[in-house]
Amino acid sequence: MKPSVGPTGRSPTLRSVSAPEPQRSGRLGRLLVVGAAGAALLVACSADDAGETRNLVRVTTDRGSAAAGSTDVGNSSSSDESTPATPATTDVESTDTASTDTASTETSSSTTSTSSSTSTSTSTTTTTTIDPLDVEHAVPVEPDANISYTPQAHTNYQATDIFSSDGCGTGLVSPVTGTVDEVLTNTYDPAVDDPATRGGNAVAIIGDDGVRYYLAHFQRIDPVIMAGVRVTVGQALGEMGDTGRSGACHVHFGLSLDCPDNPDDWFIRRGVIWPEEYLDSWRDGGNLSPLPALQDWFAEYPDACTSVENTPYPVG
Repeated sequence: MKPSVGPTGRSPTLRSVSAPEPQRSGRLGRLLVVGAAGAALLVACSADDAGETRNLVRVTTDRGSAAAGSTDVGNSSSSDESTPATPATTDVESTDTASTDTASTETSSSTTSTSSSTSTSTSTTTTTTIDPLDVEHAVPVEPDANISYTPQAHTNYQATDIFSSDGCGTGLVSPVTGTVDEVLTNTYDPAVDDPATRGGNAVAIIGDDGVRYYLAHFQRIDPVIMAGVRVTVGQALGEMGDTGRSGACHVHFGLSLDCPDNPDDWFIRRGVIWPEEYLDSWRDGGNLSPLPALQDWFAEYPDACTSVENTPYPVG
């Protein structure tokens, strides 16, 4: 299930998309994540038709610490009463001496101490409202890499190709903290040139701001990266490559909102706005959010999720 931040508040009538579904590890469910030490993280974000976004809400429940106390019941009161034996000896003027022992009787009474231990535990729930515009971002390439990208160089739709002087094998990182939505395995066939599979090995992440971040052409994806896994900004995702339709090693970077009613929205996932101004901001230490521009785009094209024909971009 996907976050409720979406381009439209209504359920569109879906048209069939001819492109076959790439192999994937699965789509994300509702963003309810159980973290370490029993912490539960719930992320929710929504947009109405006017493009207004509600704040994300994170609810964290921490397991309380147990406080143990001991109470002694029936205070250890012990009393011992003892009557010592009294020997009685009678000497008779005779050759025999008679000795009589009076048996010693010892009586001991005690009240046994009973200890009862009572423990109590407390738990706290903290609710924090997060402004989506404050969600931290990073360029999706390892910080030490020498990278380049050409503004608005993509031909048929709006996305950016990021290159590294180190080429294939350059580390790729998550541009945001969020949840992995899809992990796609390369099935691209040049003889067919299906646009739905051109990204090769790819990863899509739904950020905590509700934006979908799409990275494609991986040479290798870290095995721990799979649908539903939480990632943090700057976390390693894998290595730059040239899988799919790619003439050189690079990472394709696309920005969009998720289409909750269409799991085959590859034509949206690949990117709908130019990412360069955001990459420039993040590279210079800023934190410009793509969310407002994406909300405006989906407000302008409210039926874009239903089919590629309802987008301003050709299929190619």
